[in-house]
Amino acid sequence: MSNHIHLLVREQKEDISSVMKRLGVAYAYYFNKKYQRNGHLFQDRFRSEPVNTMAYFVTLMRYIHQNPLKAGLVSSPGNYLWSSWHEYAGTSAGQPCICKTSAVTSRIDTADLLALIDEPLNDCMNILDVATTEAVYHTDSELKDFLSNTHGVSNPLMVQSLERSRRNYILKSMKDYGAGIRQISRLTGVSYGVIQKL
Repeated sequence: MSNHIHLLVREQKEDISSVMKRLGVAYAYYFNKKYQRNGHLFQDRFRSEPVNTMAYFVTLMRYIHQNPLKAGLVSSPGNYLWSSWHEYAGTSAGQPCICKTSAVTSRIDTADLLALIDEPLNDCMNILDVATTEAVYHTDSELKDFLSNTHGVSNPLMVQSLERSRRNYILKSMKDYGAGIRQISRLTGVSYGVIQKL
């Protein structure tokens, strides 16, 4: 898009933070060199959320490919030049391959995939769990200080072994403080699903 990009990425050997850091640094270097500039290129840290079901995966894939259509840039998802949709639809002749689609195309027939992408998503759907209001971001170090100063927890991994009601109280307070669910899960070792249910 003109000011952001959506990526649907499968984590494998490298965690998503490392991949995004490497990608961001490499692209900023390329862009700055090409346009003879220097400095930061991206305004904020990337935002991410896990995709735990095939149904949500398909919903996100539809959302991403319909984004240019919804923004009024094209009349159909297949008309957007900067989309991976061409690779899913098998119409990417002459364009470089930017993603592996076999994990999807081996599970969903191409005709069904075309029908899914063409079917508009409901505007009421909460697709990306990203706040639209100004968000507060805390570094891991700030959250560790918060845990230590507010709850007397010197090591975030200790949270998972606490008595359940105290653990839940601390997890909720971290969320209220402004931490994201993935960040809380990564720091404390408590699963994403448990924190999300709280």
